[in-house]
Amino acid sequence: MTDTATIAAALRAGMSIADARRRYQPNEFALRALALCERLGSAPAENLERLAQVEVAQAKAVAELEVAASGPRASARLVTLLPVLVLLGAQLLGMRVLNAVNIFTFGSILFGVLLLLGGRRWSSRILEGAKPKTLDPGAALDAFAAAMNAGLPQRVAVEEVESLFGSQPEVARLINASAETGLAVSKLARAEADRQRLTWRIESERKIHEAGVRLMWPLGLAVLPAFVLIAVVPLAAAMLRGN
Repeated sequence: MTDTATIAAALRAGMSIADARRRYQPNEFALRALALCERLGSAPAENLERLAQVEVAQAKAVAELEVAASGPRASARLVTLLPVLVLLGAQLLGMRVLNAVNIFTFGSILFGVLLLLGGRRWSSRILEGAKPKTLDPGAALDAFAAAMNAGLPQRVAVEEVESLFGSQPEVARLINASAETGLAVSKLARAEADRQRLTWRIESERKIHEAGVRLMWPLGLAVLPAFVLIAVVPLAAAMLRGN
């Protein structure tokens, strides 16, 4: 799949939209932008250059958020493996924990494993909820700005954008703001698109930080009790048997 900046450069050099679509493999957003430009007669190179800048910024933001999320993810993985590692380590050190297994310790280990699996699933759901979404929240507003820059009436521009992105109530608010302030609605739309992307990034960071705190719940209610049941109880049984 060719990056959008390359396609924009080809269009800037004079390649037609149809040729660019055939020669390259635009991503979903680039295809939407090209389709809109083709239908509206707007400048495809300018719109794809804007899209390429947005994609670079979004990719950087997603990468940074993934790095931020790697800490809680690694912590969740470590704490779920800790009881098993302690049990195996004790066995390797000659404490013969597994030799002391009886009905009581077997039930303890089994219940601990169930708790551990439940805690792992709980942690995974927390981390999944904090995973950054790669969708561009400002794509529809950028498309509306492109439609307005192409000289379309506002009503037609709204219809064209909604045919691609669905209902866009934010556009009506921007049109009213443009009428009240006298500012070009296309500039307002692009500014709002950038604001929505910034809000998306801040919200994603907040979810990641919250996930790090919320992981304490499965740790305290599932993983730590599982640690006691899987590691501490068999160790205690082995020590008592040794005595």
